[in-house]
Amino acid sequence: MRDSAPALAYTSILLLGGALGGVIYLGTRAGPSTSSGSPAAAASSSATSAPETAPTAGSVSTAAPGELTFIPSADLTAEEQAVLERLNQVRANPPAFFGEWKAFLAKERTRGLSCEEPDSMLDPLKSYAPKMPLAANQQLTNAARTHAKDELKRGFTGHVNPDGIGSNQRVIAAGYPLPIGARVGGFTYSAEKNAVNTEALFVAAGNITYGPSHWLDVIDALVVDACVPSRGHRDHMLGVGGTSPLELEIGIGGVIGSSPRNKNEMQVVIETATRNDGKFYVLGVVYRDSNANNRYDIGEGVPSVQITIADAGVTTKSAPGGGYALPVSDGLSAELTTGGGAKLPFAIKGANVKLDVKIP
Repeated sequence: MRDSAPALAYTSILLLGGALGGVIYLGTRAGPSTSSGSPAAAASSSATSAPETAPTAGSVSTAAPGELTFIPSADLTAEEQAVLERLNQVRANPPAFFGEWKAFLAKERTRGLSCEEPDSMLDPLKSYAPKMPLAANQQLTNAARTHAKDELKRGFTGHVNPDGIGSNQRVIAAGYPLPIGARVGGFTYSAEKNAVNTEALFVAAGNITYGPSHWLDVIDALVVDACVPSRGHRDHMLGVGGTSPLELEIGIGGVIGSSPRNKNEMQVVIETATRNDGKFYVLGVVYRDSNANNRYDIGEGVPSVQITIADAGVTTKSAPGGGYALPVSDGLSAELTTGGGAKLPFAIKGANVKLDVKIP
């Protein structure tokens, strides 16, 4: 293993069903927005919040009619939130990141690829269509973390663990209502023990100290998908093939530690799915832009900020990494408000909408 950079290893995901490339899932945002410098800038506003005690993540506090229902946000860490922010950034306009992915492939070559990959392997990315942002979900995050820890502890890599259990069953065991047997975009989630319709993996190993740059590499490595002929990770992350274009939620689990194979290893598991219940999500991150680059960076998330959509009767508080997500009905035009008094208008039109809150 190299000391200067991790050696990356990948496993292919199984994606079934016809590709739905060319279908654009974009939420619309009413009112003015502030550009974040990314291809699809999320709306941002200033807000402040006093920390308050919130219900445990995973629970739902149901209020009386006319009051608000508290829905805890998934407890992504700052690093896991950074992975999600990068994914949602590139999903908004994949071709805009072609130059960055070309540079990433060149960097991978210097680290030592296990195959020959020409620059032309990236050309299809020039035509990938925008896809909606994904909302963090606690059950999917729990499933992802469980698998990442298991891989590290038992020293294996793959979507099916040594007991023959695949990602679909892990997601269900974590409490996520995966619609087994239901048709989702012409595709059916499988109930088989070893079925894998929801998962992507990133593995890095080496005698190095893992820092922010390695977390930021996760999505780029999966999108470039070097030495994976199917480019299955790429399609999964960018919402192409099988249920991927219709999936609304995501779980991210990242762990670093020793494994039977390596002294130091980083495992990141990503689960995506949809509950197929007709709901969409208003999601985003609450952050303090310490370096004034108009986007979230590790360490900038602000937890415990109240986020409310009164017209939908739901409220939450930002998670440890600053992220939040609230379910709403299709067709809703309303305002998101924060504990600091910010008001962000939005409209749901068959897709999730991302609204970030920047605190001065």
